[in-house]
Amino acid sequence: MDFSKVASIDTINNVIKKLEARNISAILVKDKSDALSKIIDMISEGSSLLEASSTTLKEIGFDDYLTVNPKKWDILKNKIQAESDEVKRADLRRQLTYTDYTIGSIHALTKEGEVIFASASGSQVPGYIYTAKHVIWVVGAQKIVNSVEDGIKRIREYVFPKEDARMKSIGAPGSNIAKIILFYKEMIPGRVTLVLVNEQLGF
Repeated sequence: MDFSKVASIDTINNVIKKLEARNISAILVKDKSDALSKIIDMISEGSSLLEASSTTLKEIGFDDYLTVNPKKWDILKNKIQAESDEVKRADLRRQLTYTDYTIGSIHALTKEGEVIFASASGSQVPGYIYTAKHVIWVVGAQKIVNSVEDGIKRIREYVFPKEDARMKSIGAPGSNIAKIILFYKEMIPGRVTLVLVNEQLGF
């Protein structure tokens, strides 16, 4: 199975319908430039923001945008890094779970609209599944798979080796698959938006 191949436009359009039926708003954009413009427009200025660690966001230029526009949103990770008091840092970490917006990516999206993602620390998990007011996922169309089983296989055999190598390349000991989440449906209409990009992005 080629986990790097971008899905056909017919498959993409069908997945979008499946996502909408699960209360996950879905937007199709043609490339990384359009994806960046779309998410910038979606996040209200001054809102609190958690950017989950994401190769996809880096590839579309979102990290660079935050560097150039550090005051557009209340970026909690910046506050944590700037805080030297460990007690205050711990409190700020707890605040990450209830931001106005949590933005990141996922690791697999089934043809039936089921969303699958893995995490080592789990820092993005509370926001994704419940506590963030708004969740935005930016997803390359190569992440569409046939089934949940294929999605987990994609994580184990394709995503993890790449992420593990990336972590080691920056001096970290490597990565772990500590949590795998199956996001079947959102109960609050409009809370979760998936921006599906018609090209290969991220792992």
